[in-house]
Amino acid sequence: MRASEGGEMGDWRKANADLTFRLPGEEWWYFVAAVHAHYDGVRTTPRLSSGAFGPGVWVAEHRAGHEVATPLGEMSFAPADGHTQVYITFAAKDADVIAFWSDVETFLQSLARWARFTRQTAGQGWTPDEAIAYYYRSRAAGNKKITLKAVAELTGINYEALKKHKQRYDAAGKFGSKKGQRVPE
Repeated sequence: MRASEGGEMGDWRKANADLTFRLPGEEWWYFVAAVHAHYDGVRTTPRLSSGAFGPGVWVAEHRAGHEVATPLGEMSFAPADGHTQVYITFAAKDADVIAFWSDVETFLQSLARWARFTRQTAGQGWTPDEAIAYYYRSRAAGNKKITLKAVAELTGINYEALKKHKQRYDAAGKFGSKKGQRVPE
């Protein structure tokens, strides 16, 4: 697992990734730690490495207690604009390797959902990006009467601050945003 410097991922890594997905939040180190904690000592061993792209981990599978490991591939993390982009390069394109990485993706997506749920229910509240995404998702689901003011009340975020954040959110072209969209009062 590698995290790219400054949120930029090399073109080679993007072009050669066999699997890519997004996780909410830019705290990529939690995802690295979770993979280590979940898979360390279970049939797979994350191996720390350091290379041209910075610190990382090769994930290898150990069979029948042998020290010789079969490489499964490499995972890279790139923090960007409120989320973490994940790039996985398979060591081989066989069914077992593909299934392993699919399980890793499922595990990390579930971890991200539970982390967000726990933060929100523990009184830490919603992030402005989550509130605005909720606003857009509600409208896309057919709730045309929802307003940014109602979302501000629901989430406990100051309406004026949320309104200003929405302008930055829209300018960044994030989920649901459109150029020149009016902010309902």
